[in-house]
Amino acid sequence: MESLLRPLFGKWSILQLFVISLVAGISEEAFFRGTVQGSLADRVGLGLALVLASVVFGAAHLLTWTYAIIAAFIGVYLGLLWIETGNLLTPMITHAAYDFAALAYFLRVRRSG
Repeated sequence: MESLLRPLFGKWSILQLFVISLVAGISEEAFFRGTVQGSLADRVGLGLALVLASVVFGAAHLLTWTYAIIAAFIGVYLGLLWIETGNLLTPMITHAAYDFAALAYFLRVRRSG
């Protein structure tokens, strides 16, 4: 993570980190929940669609195996948020808030090394 994130985002301002987090939250949830999970639900059912979309979400975040597994579980949570609220904006905002908090912590609070 250190060798990937710090070179890419280390010099970005808090505003830039916020914007990239917002873009990621909106676009990834539109794709993974709205498109993948939504279209699979019609074909294989809600539960299996949730699992499959979450596995694909985890695979798309394969920075490390551990991170991919964590991302898959986060995908389940975000997918459940969409199912429970019926509103795609809920997982979008949650995803963006998580990304921003994680980036801000990793790049501004946690010391490298």
